[in-house]
Amino acid sequence: MGGVALARRAARYEAFRPFGLDSYGKGLLDFTIPDRPIIAEGDDERVQRLIAIEAIQTPELLALTGLPADAVAAIVRGRERRRWMRR
Repeated sequence: MGGVALARRAARYEAFRPFGLDSYGKGLLDFTIPDRPIIAEGDDERVQRLIAIEAIQTPELLALTGLPADAVAAIVRGRERRRWMRR
């Protein structure tokens, strides 16, 4: 098993072979780390978030949750459709 792990590690580092100790200073290894959650949302947290969003009644407050505008519009359309169906 050790041989397989070492082979995988070597393959991961292969992309860095062209770089030396001064590569970062020259800007050759400049990179950014994209935003992502530190801890992935679990099923319980997702359900709680969806329940909280459903409790918000106005499009303005939905927008303040950080949802994209198209998601807010879809929620509002769905609510309007359900309201019409109840009549």
